[in-house]
Amino acid sequence: PDMPKVVTKGTEVLSLAYVNMFCVKFALLYLCLFRPVEEILTPRSIEYLSGRSFFGKTWSDIMMLTKQDEEETLKKVKEEQAGIDGWFKSAGQEGSFVVEEKPMFADFAVTSMFTSIRTVVGVESKVWKEIVGWQGGRWERLIE
Repeated sequence: PDMPKVVTKGTEVLSLAYVNMFCVKFALLYLCLFRPVEEILTPRSIEYLSGRSFFGKTWSDIMMLTKQDEEETLKKVKEEQAGIDGWFKSAGQEGSFVVEEKPMFADFAVTSMFTSIRTVVGVESKVWKEIVGWQGGRWERLIE
């Protein structure tokens, strides 16, 4: 079809590497998302998850995380993902797309992750407001 391509020839490996690294840098953030997710789960889903481990913690351990634990986790994630911003800066890119001129697969994958986070925590939450402020608002611009 005569449509723009989001995975152009020669960018497949770049896209996969970027998305993979992005997920690694943001993985700890999910510890801050379990509590809001629990509020929308069915009892059966909670029962299922209670027998699982996430990032070396049980569901019960995660539910007992304090606000201070969440703030420390956010701080760690912010430090981790600052390296991604460094990639853009070292390449002289001011925009938020991996390939500055137009979005590609990696941009859509990352945007979908942020959209999920925003849906779970809400646009007025402290977690969301902090995330969209990182790196001068790079991630907020990406999802707009």
